[in-house]
Amino acid sequence: NQSYSWFSHTANTAIHATSNLTLGGRFFIDGNATNKRIGVAVSNNASVTSNATFDINTGGLNNAVAVFGPSNNKGTFTQNSGSFTVHSAVTGGNAIYNEGTVNLNNTTMAINGGGVNGVYNATTDAVLNTENGTYRVNKAGSNIIDNKGTASIGGGDFGVTATGANAIHNTRTLSIEGGGYTVNAPGSDLIVNDGANANTHIFKNNTHHTYTTVNNDKFVVTANAVGSNAIRNVGAAILRVSDRTFDVEGKTSNAINNPATAKTTLTDNTFNINAQQSNAVYNKGTLSLHGTTNTKDTFYIRGSKSAGVYNDTKGIVTGTNFIFDIGATNPHASLESEANGIVNLNVTNDPAVSLYNGTFTIALRESNGINNAASAGGKIYVQNVDFESRGWRTSGIQNQGTVTAVGGTFTVNGSESNGINNVTGSTKV
Repeated sequence: NQSYSWFSHTANTAIHATSNLTLGGRFFIDGNATNKRIGVAVSNNASVTSNATFDINTGGLNNAVAVFGPSNNKGTFTQNSGSFTVHSAVTGGNAIYNEGTVNLNNTTMAINGGGVNGVYNATTDAVLNTENGTYRVNKAGSNIIDNKGTASIGGGDFGVTATGANAIHNTRTLSIEGGGYTVNAPGSDLIVNDGANANTHIFKNNTHHTYTTVNNDKFVVTANAVGSNAIRNVGAAILRVSDRTFDVEGKTSNAINNPATAKTTLTDNTFNINAQQSNAVYNKGTLSLHGTTNTKDTFYIRGSKSAGVYNDTKGIVTGTNFIFDIGATNPHASLESEANGIVNLNVTNDPAVSLYNGTFTIALRESNGINNAASAGGKIYVQNVDFESRGWRTSGIQNQGTVTAVGGTFTVNGSESNGINNVTGSTKV
């Protein structure tokens, strides 16, 4: 090993590449709480191409690969196949530390240590590109990717099996095309889009790329993932999702958690909410549904006390070209009840929810298309929206505030059901 220093970075390293290099073989990195060790360091505009196997066995400050350099002199590291394994005794560090450019193609990565990143895109001008591959995070406090720069993720099989872990934590610019994402642990997230500079775009696999389809390219929250989120959009972050499918099987979970000041735009997505007390979108920020005429944003709500959109205090929802299906298509249990297409608790904004050109079909008993639920009275506006109340004691709109309905139809086929159920003190215009 040699002592390697590059600006503020000092560590013992096996290989320091300052010119182009192709490598294979296997690298074992060990250390303790104070040692800093690097398998391969890349700098000075060097380009390293690898299919090696990297193991970080112990330590808390090690990196299997580190890419350094000032803004005009950065290194590039490309991994074709090969693997990175961070073992369970590891308490920190990264499989890859990046200030330059990293390309991962059909790579396997397993993060079994705590407080570890698979890839740490450490600076605002760091670039990460991935194509396919298999990625797992199996211990609390770790991420497969922590991005502070620009990350473009193409395809891939991403899994979270530990509580308090994330597949991708993003604070800058992130694009995700295709890929299958599964969270199988309580209290965890697949994607965290975090802060005022975070901008994430998630979209389907386009035909001009060769990304492998994984698990039908779905975001899946399993039954074991109680209280988890497929996507958590934090702070003033911006999130756009188009043409993706979300399956929520975990109780008290969300496909998308969009808290205060966050902004989410959805286009032509499908949400399957099969768990109880769960939501397609929990919203306390700004949520826009921008479905197209042919595809639409479609919400299938099949679990008791679940919702397509749970619009909490201060949340604002606008939408056009959408479908809310509450137990009408492929219901998984006849006894499910008390579900809603949209729940509104915002009493401040006028309107809090404004919807155009969509449909609500309510088949689960004692359920509602829209539940304008705040006792202080929220304001809802719907135009050319159709409601069909099929189930027992269902309502197109359950209203405790003010509803303005322009155009559209209300069809009542269920016993003891309503088009609009105005409770005492509410208003329908």
